[in-house]
Amino acid sequence: MLFRHRLHIDEPLESNREYSLVNERAHYVSRVLRLQENERLELFDGSGRGYFATIVKHSKRTTTLQVHQVSRVEPPIAQHLLVAMSLLKGQAMDRAIQQATELGASHVMLLTSERSNVGFDTKRLANKLAHWRKIIIASCEQCGALTIPTLDPPRSIGDLIAGLPSTTRRIVFDPTGPLLPKSLVSDDYVLCIGPEGGWSSAELDFFNSNDFAVNSVHSRVLRAENFPAVALALVQHALPN
Repeated sequence: MLFRHRLHIDEPLESNREYSLVNERAHYVSRVLRLQENERLELFDGSGRGYFATIVKHSKRTTTLQVHQVSRVEPPIAQHLLVAMSLLKGQAMDRAIQQATELGASHVMLLTSERSNVGFDTKRLANKLAHWRKIIIASCEQCGALTIPTLDPPRSIGDLIAGLPSTTRRIVFDPTGPLLPKSLVSDDYVLCIGPEGGWSSAELDFFNSNDFAVNSVHSRVLRAENFPAVALALVQHALPN
């Protein structure tokens, strides 16, 4: 059963307990969603379980929720899909992360690449990561996912490859490659998506030398912000049911 309204709680949930939302989250429930006392919704903490809950009380800055029994349990992930995407400017990055979450990425990693043309100082990066995590959580609330994808801060392509398990299958998307096969073997995958300016020839050579298949998804060149959703949709369609 999918509820119309789902809400993430940033602490472990237990049946038959009350939880309080304050400030921004309480305002969201009472003023944005306009939920009333005694209305039901689903809560989740990112662990893969959802819970029935009822709004017990609204006050000026607090909403109290009564958690009941487990509503559903998300099955274990059959294939982990790590999406490594190059940094984009502004809202394009927001949309890319949102769509990757909604289309089933289990892990989102940000990449610095030669043509990213985006940089952050330490303080601004911390703020951006917090902002992107909120986008991931809101996307899970919207799409019904109960497990929250991991978000990793920007790293180089070399660091990405150094940290990959040897068993993870590797795909880098580029218009120069053949179309993604219509059938893929069941396994964990890393999907690398470049910036608006595309990968440099040196980067593609580096991917090739580290066992990446170079594939495209369409005869047309897609915007980088739309690529995660398209790539994930095609990969999941190609995986065995």
